[in-house]
Amino acid sequence: MSALSDANLQVVYMGLVDKNRTKLFGKESTALRKARKLHELCMDMKTLQLQGAAPLVKAMETFGSWPVSQEEFNASSWNFSDQLLKLHAHSFTPLLSFVVYSDEKNSSAYSIYFGQSGLTLQSEKSYNITLDPKRNSALRKAVIDYGVAVGSILGVSENVTRTVMEEIYDFEAKLAAINVPIEYLRNPTLCYHKVSVGEVQKIFNSTLDLLPFLHAMMNRTDLTANTTLITCSKPYVDNLKPILDEYLQGDKQRILNNYLVWKFVDYSVDHLGADFQFSKLILKEVSQGVNNLGERWKDCTDAVGGKMDRVTGALFVEGRFGTDERNAVLKMLSQVKDTLTDNFPGYKWMDKKTTEAAIEKAKAVLLQAGFPDYITDAKEVDDHYKDLESFDTYFDFLLHYNRWYRLFNSAKLDKQPDRKEWQMSASIVNAYYSSHSNGAVLPAGILQRPFYHPQLPLSWTYGGMGAVIGHELIHGFDDQGSQYDLHGNLNNWWTNDSVKAFREASQCIVNQYSNYKMGGTPVNGQLTLGENLADNGGLSIAYKAYLQSVEDNNIKPMMLPGLDFSDRQLFFLSFAQVWCQRATPEHAQSSLYYDPHSPPKYRVQGTFSNSREFAEAFQCKAGSSYNPHYKCKVW
Repeated sequence: MSALSDANLQVVYMGLVDKNRTKLFGKESTALRKARKLHELCMDMKTLQLQGAAPLVKAMETFGSWPVSQEEFNASSWNFSDQLLKLHAHSFTPLLSFVVYSDEKNSSAYSIYFGQSGLTLQSEKSYNITLDPKRNSALRKAVIDYGVAVGSILGVSENVTRTVMEEIYDFEAKLAAINVPIEYLRNPTLCYHKVSVGEVQKIFNSTLDLLPFLHAMMNRTDLTANTTLITCSKPYVDNLKPILDEYLQGDKQRILNNYLVWKFVDYSVDHLGADFQFSKLILKEVSQGVNNLGERWKDCTDAVGGKMDRVTGALFVEGRFGTDERNAVLKMLSQVKDTLTDNFPGYKWMDKKTTEAAIEKAKAVLLQAGFPDYITDAKEVDDHYKDLESFDTYFDFLLHYNRWYRLFNSAKLDKQPDRKEWQMSASIVNAYYSSHSNGAVLPAGILQRPFYHPQLPLSWTYGGMGAVIGHELIHGFDDQGSQYDLHGNLNNWWTNDSVKAFREASQCIVNQYSNYKMGGTPVNGQLTLGENLADNGGLSIAYKAYLQSVEDNNIKPMMLPGLDFSDRQLFFLSFAQVWCQRATPEHAQSSLYYDPHSPPKYRVQGTFSNSREFAEAFQCKAGSSYNPHYKCKVW
C-alpha cells in the first residue's frame, strides 16, 4: 500500500510542479494556482530555514507568548476566554473541539458538535504511567524534552522551558484522565447528547462566556442560548469545569496559558524550518520509532492534498483514471452489494423483521467509485476555494487556511448535507463507508494493482478489491453502523432478540482478537470490533460474489504464471498481500491504544482462521491455528 500511495503522490506532485499546467479538465483554474503556490512555499526549505523562528514569534503576538515563566506572566492582562477564542477561530482546538457535522439523528441537517479535544499523545492511556510504566514514562520524558528543544530554538533557557513543559504535561495528564475512552465513543447511541448553549453555559458558569465565544469563532450572530449543541463526550465536559476552576487561580493561570499556546506551537513545528522539525523527532522516535524527516516532496504534496483535496483529486484523476475503469468498478460494487443482500436470509440468528430491514438498508446504500463529478468541473472547484487567499509565506498561508476552513465549516449550518459529497481525496489509497449517508466510496487511488486491474485474474481482483468493497458494506452492519437506519439516522431498526444475538456473536470476535498480542500487549478486541467484523464479513461476501460471478458469466478460472495456486487460493493470497506491511515496534505498540484496526498480521490470521473456505482451499489441518475447531461467524 505504501508503494501505491507513493505512486499516487507522484502523479499529484508532477501536476503541482508543472508550471505550464494552468487548467483542470481543460479549463483555467484559480484553485490550481493557489494549490501550486502552497506547494511551492512548502517545498522552499531554504527560505523556511532562513526565516527561522520569526513566523512563530510573529504569530505569538496574536496567540500569546510561549513559554512564559513565573516572572514574566501578568495575570491582570491575561484573559482566558479571549485567548481560547483566538486559537479556536483559527481551527486550533485546545480543551474543547467545535465542529459542524451532520446530525446523527437527522441526516438532512447539520448541527454543532462539541466535546473533548486531542492530546499531544494520541491516547489517554499513554498518560497513565501505572498502565505501562516503562513505555509511558519514556513518552512523558520525550514530550518534555521535545518542548525543551523547541524552547532552545526560541532562545529560552532549558531550566525555564523544562519547568513549563513538566507543568504542561501534568495539566494534560489531568485532561487525559477525564477523556472519554475511545471504546465508549464507538457507541453512537450511548454518546449522543443534545444540550442547548444555555445548558452548557450553566456548566461553565463564569469560566467561559460561551455564546459570545461561538459568535466570534464561527462569525455568526444567529446563535442563541437555545441553539442546540451535540456532544459525544458529556462526562468530559462535566469534569472539565473543576479543572479549569483550579487553573484559573493564582500562578496556575500561567500554566493554563502555556498549555493553550503550546497546542499552537506543537502544530507550528511541522511547518517551520528543519531545526524545528528535527526537535519533534525527539517525540516521534519514542512514540513511533521515527528518527528522520520524511521526503519533503511527499510531505508537501500530502499537505496540499489535506487542505485542497478537490484540486489534488482532480490532478490525479485527470492523469491516471478514466470513465471505463469507473464503470467497471461500479458494476463490481453493485454485484458485491447484491451478494450481501441475498445473504441476509441465511443468517439464522436474525429474525424475519430484522432481516427485511437489513435488506432494505443494503439496497439503499449509495455506491460511488473513482471520483465525485464535481472535481471535474474547474469552475465548481474554483468556487469552493474562492475565499481562500494566497500568501507569500508558508506559515501565513496556513494560518489563513485554518481561519478559512473554520468559516467554511461554520457556514454548513445554513445548508443540507449532500450524500454525494466525499470525505477524502480521489487520489487516496483507501475507501470508506459513511453511516450518515449510508454510502460506500472507493476513490480512484485504490482502484489499481494490487487491489484491482482488469487484466488480473478475477479471483485476485475479488480477493483484493472485492474484499475492500465487502469490508465497507459490512461497516453498515457492524457495531457502529448497525445503529443507523437506511436514511443515515441514528435509529434502532433491530428487534430485541436480534440485537441480543448480534451482540453474542460479536463477543466471539471480541474475545478472539483480544487474545492476540503485539510485544506482549493484547489487541483491544472491543476497540477493533467494527474493523474486525468488516474484515471477516467482507472477505466472506467477496468470496461468494466471486463464485457467483464465475458461475453467472461462465468464466474459466485464470492462473498467475509461475505460481502453482488454484483460483480459490489466489483469492485468499490477494487478500493477504494487501496487509503485507512493515512497521516499527514503537508504532505497532502505540497503535494498539488508539487504532480501531487490528495489527495487519491479525487482520489476515484472524479473518482466515474464521473462514471455512480458506481452510478448504489450502487443506489446513483441523485444529491448527488457521483452522480452529471453533470459528467466529457474524456476517
